[in-house]
Amino acid sequence: MDTQFSRRTLAKGAAWSLPTMVAAAPVRAATASSICPPDVDLNAGVCDRRIADAWEVIGGKRVMSAGGRLLLASTTMNFGTRSPCFNRGLVNWKLHNRTAHRGLPTAQLFLRDGTAYSGVATLGSDQGGGARVGFIFSVTIQWENSKWSAKKDWQGATVHLPMLLHYTAPNGSLKSCQLKMVYEMSSGFSGVLKPMVNPHFEIM
Repeated sequence: MDTQFSRRTLAKGAAWSLPTMVAAAPVRAATASSICPPDVDLNAGVCDRRIADAWEVIGGKRVMSAGGRLLLASTTMNFGTRSPCFNRGLVNWKLHNRTAHRGLPTAQLFLRDGTAYSGVATLGSDQGGGARVGFIFSVTIQWENSKWSAKKDWQGATVHLPMLLHYTAPNGSLKSCQLKMVYEMSSGFSGVLKPMVNPHFEIM
């Protein structure tokens, strides 16, 4: 079930997504036993640092930007998620956008000169797949009030991407936890795919 879902997700993703074999790389059981929150906490819906630490950013982990002159700037991110801890069916990620998830936190972009932008997902605001298998997807964020921002220095900018996790706990109950994926940009404003620097999950 998880493998089939992952393949469909990859087929719908951007052309530059990595092959299925990358997303489907196995997670060692020893890793799961050392990082997973206890079942009692998952059943209770405890949302803390242990949940964030249980998730790995996988895939190409690439980013590129567009616009930023006469048009608002937007950033497209190609990455995936995987965790050995959530073994009850599929998990789902939700991101802020202007329609279905307006109540969720917005993405944030912090340039080194102190400039900050808030953004909304225009692509990829709902993602789902098997946690243990892992799945790759694409997200595009449009940054508000960002015309002519391409002239600024984006190298070393920090991106905070809030992602609301929905999962099925070991006892069968549905739970959620608000996390954020954080990374730095490795280059300036670029329409060419560049690697994310140190992408990881944190608790909101």
